[in-house]
Amino acid sequence: MKYEKYLDVLSLSTEEIELIKSKWHSITPRIKDGYRAFKIYKTIHGFNVNYIPACYYFPFITSVLNNPKYIASLSHKGMMPINFDGITQPHIIVNSINGIILDDNQKVVHPKHVIDILKQQSGKMIIKPSTETSSGKGVKVIYPDVESKELETILNQYKKDFVIQKFVDQSDFTKRYNPTSLQTIRVNTLLLNGKLTVECVAMRIGGLNSVVDNMG
Repeated sequence: MKYEKYLDVLSLSTEEIELIKSKWHSITPRIKDGYRAFKIYKTIHGFNVNYIPACYYFPFITSVLNNPKYIASLSHKGMMPINFDGITQPHIIVNSINGIILDDNQKVVHPKHVIDILKQQSGKMIIKPSTETSSGKGVKVIYPDVESKELETILNQYKKDFVIQKFVDQSDFTKRYNPTSLQTIRVNTLLLNGKLTVECVAMRIGGLNSVVDNMG
């Protein structure tokens, strides 16, 4: 996002740059890559050396704090009913895991029966990729009166991993911020050395007429 189009971005002082170097030099060899993010943060909130730019966080911090062996299965949307059984989740109508189609009872069904399953639904549905997706990419609404031919076209746009869920009606409280998107509350936690802490809680709100609440 071109923040400079909307903000008169402040510069970093020599003292602030030295603080950044001292704080983060052991985390990343690419200190300068984060200067732009620090400038934007300073403009909006004031300078804080503890702010973590994305170019420090994702390549150098998350890879250490999160075991890469588990990331694929834990982030796969189709695996969430299994990984987080007992937690209230959106109802999955069709779940495709590596091309194997499952119904809402986790029973294998033939791909040619998917359209029949969807045509039996009475309300709106959401289809989304299960893997390699972010920022709301690939999230679409499927309406109950859609024709079979259009359903086939929609399904052909997705690969081997996707889920189709029942549409979630949000609460009146969150709906007042934006009625078209499903607002979410993101809780970032850290489990380190046996201690669990909540690091950040944020409510995400979609833009005008948006279905998703993502920034991208």
